[in-house]
Amino acid sequence: MAMEHSPPAFVIGPQGTPITLNSLPAVPVRRWVALRKAEIVAAVHGGLLSTEQACAMYGIDPEELETWRTAIGSLGVKGLFRKNVDLVKKFNARFCHSAINT
Repeated sequence: MAMEHSPPAFVIGPQGTPITLNSLPAVPVRRWVALRKAEIVAAVHGGLLSTEQACAMYGIDPEELETWRTAIGSLGVKGLFRKNVDLVKKFNARFCHSAINT
């Protein structure tokens, strides 16, 4: 019988400070700045929220969240600036398209 794991009380956010469910960006988010995106990615990565919970709570697509993860993995929080996220999306579209056609 599998045991269910409860989410942690907090995770460490992009600024090195604890993030709790109560400290996550308020819904609805009026403007998605890089730090807010990074906080959501950290919350999902650390198990505070599942991908499904984060997407439902914030009204984002799983693909968008994955783009944020990729951008952070490639460039850190700076990767989440709009121009960099757009570049990551273009790269992923080109890469995924060419990988499917090979």
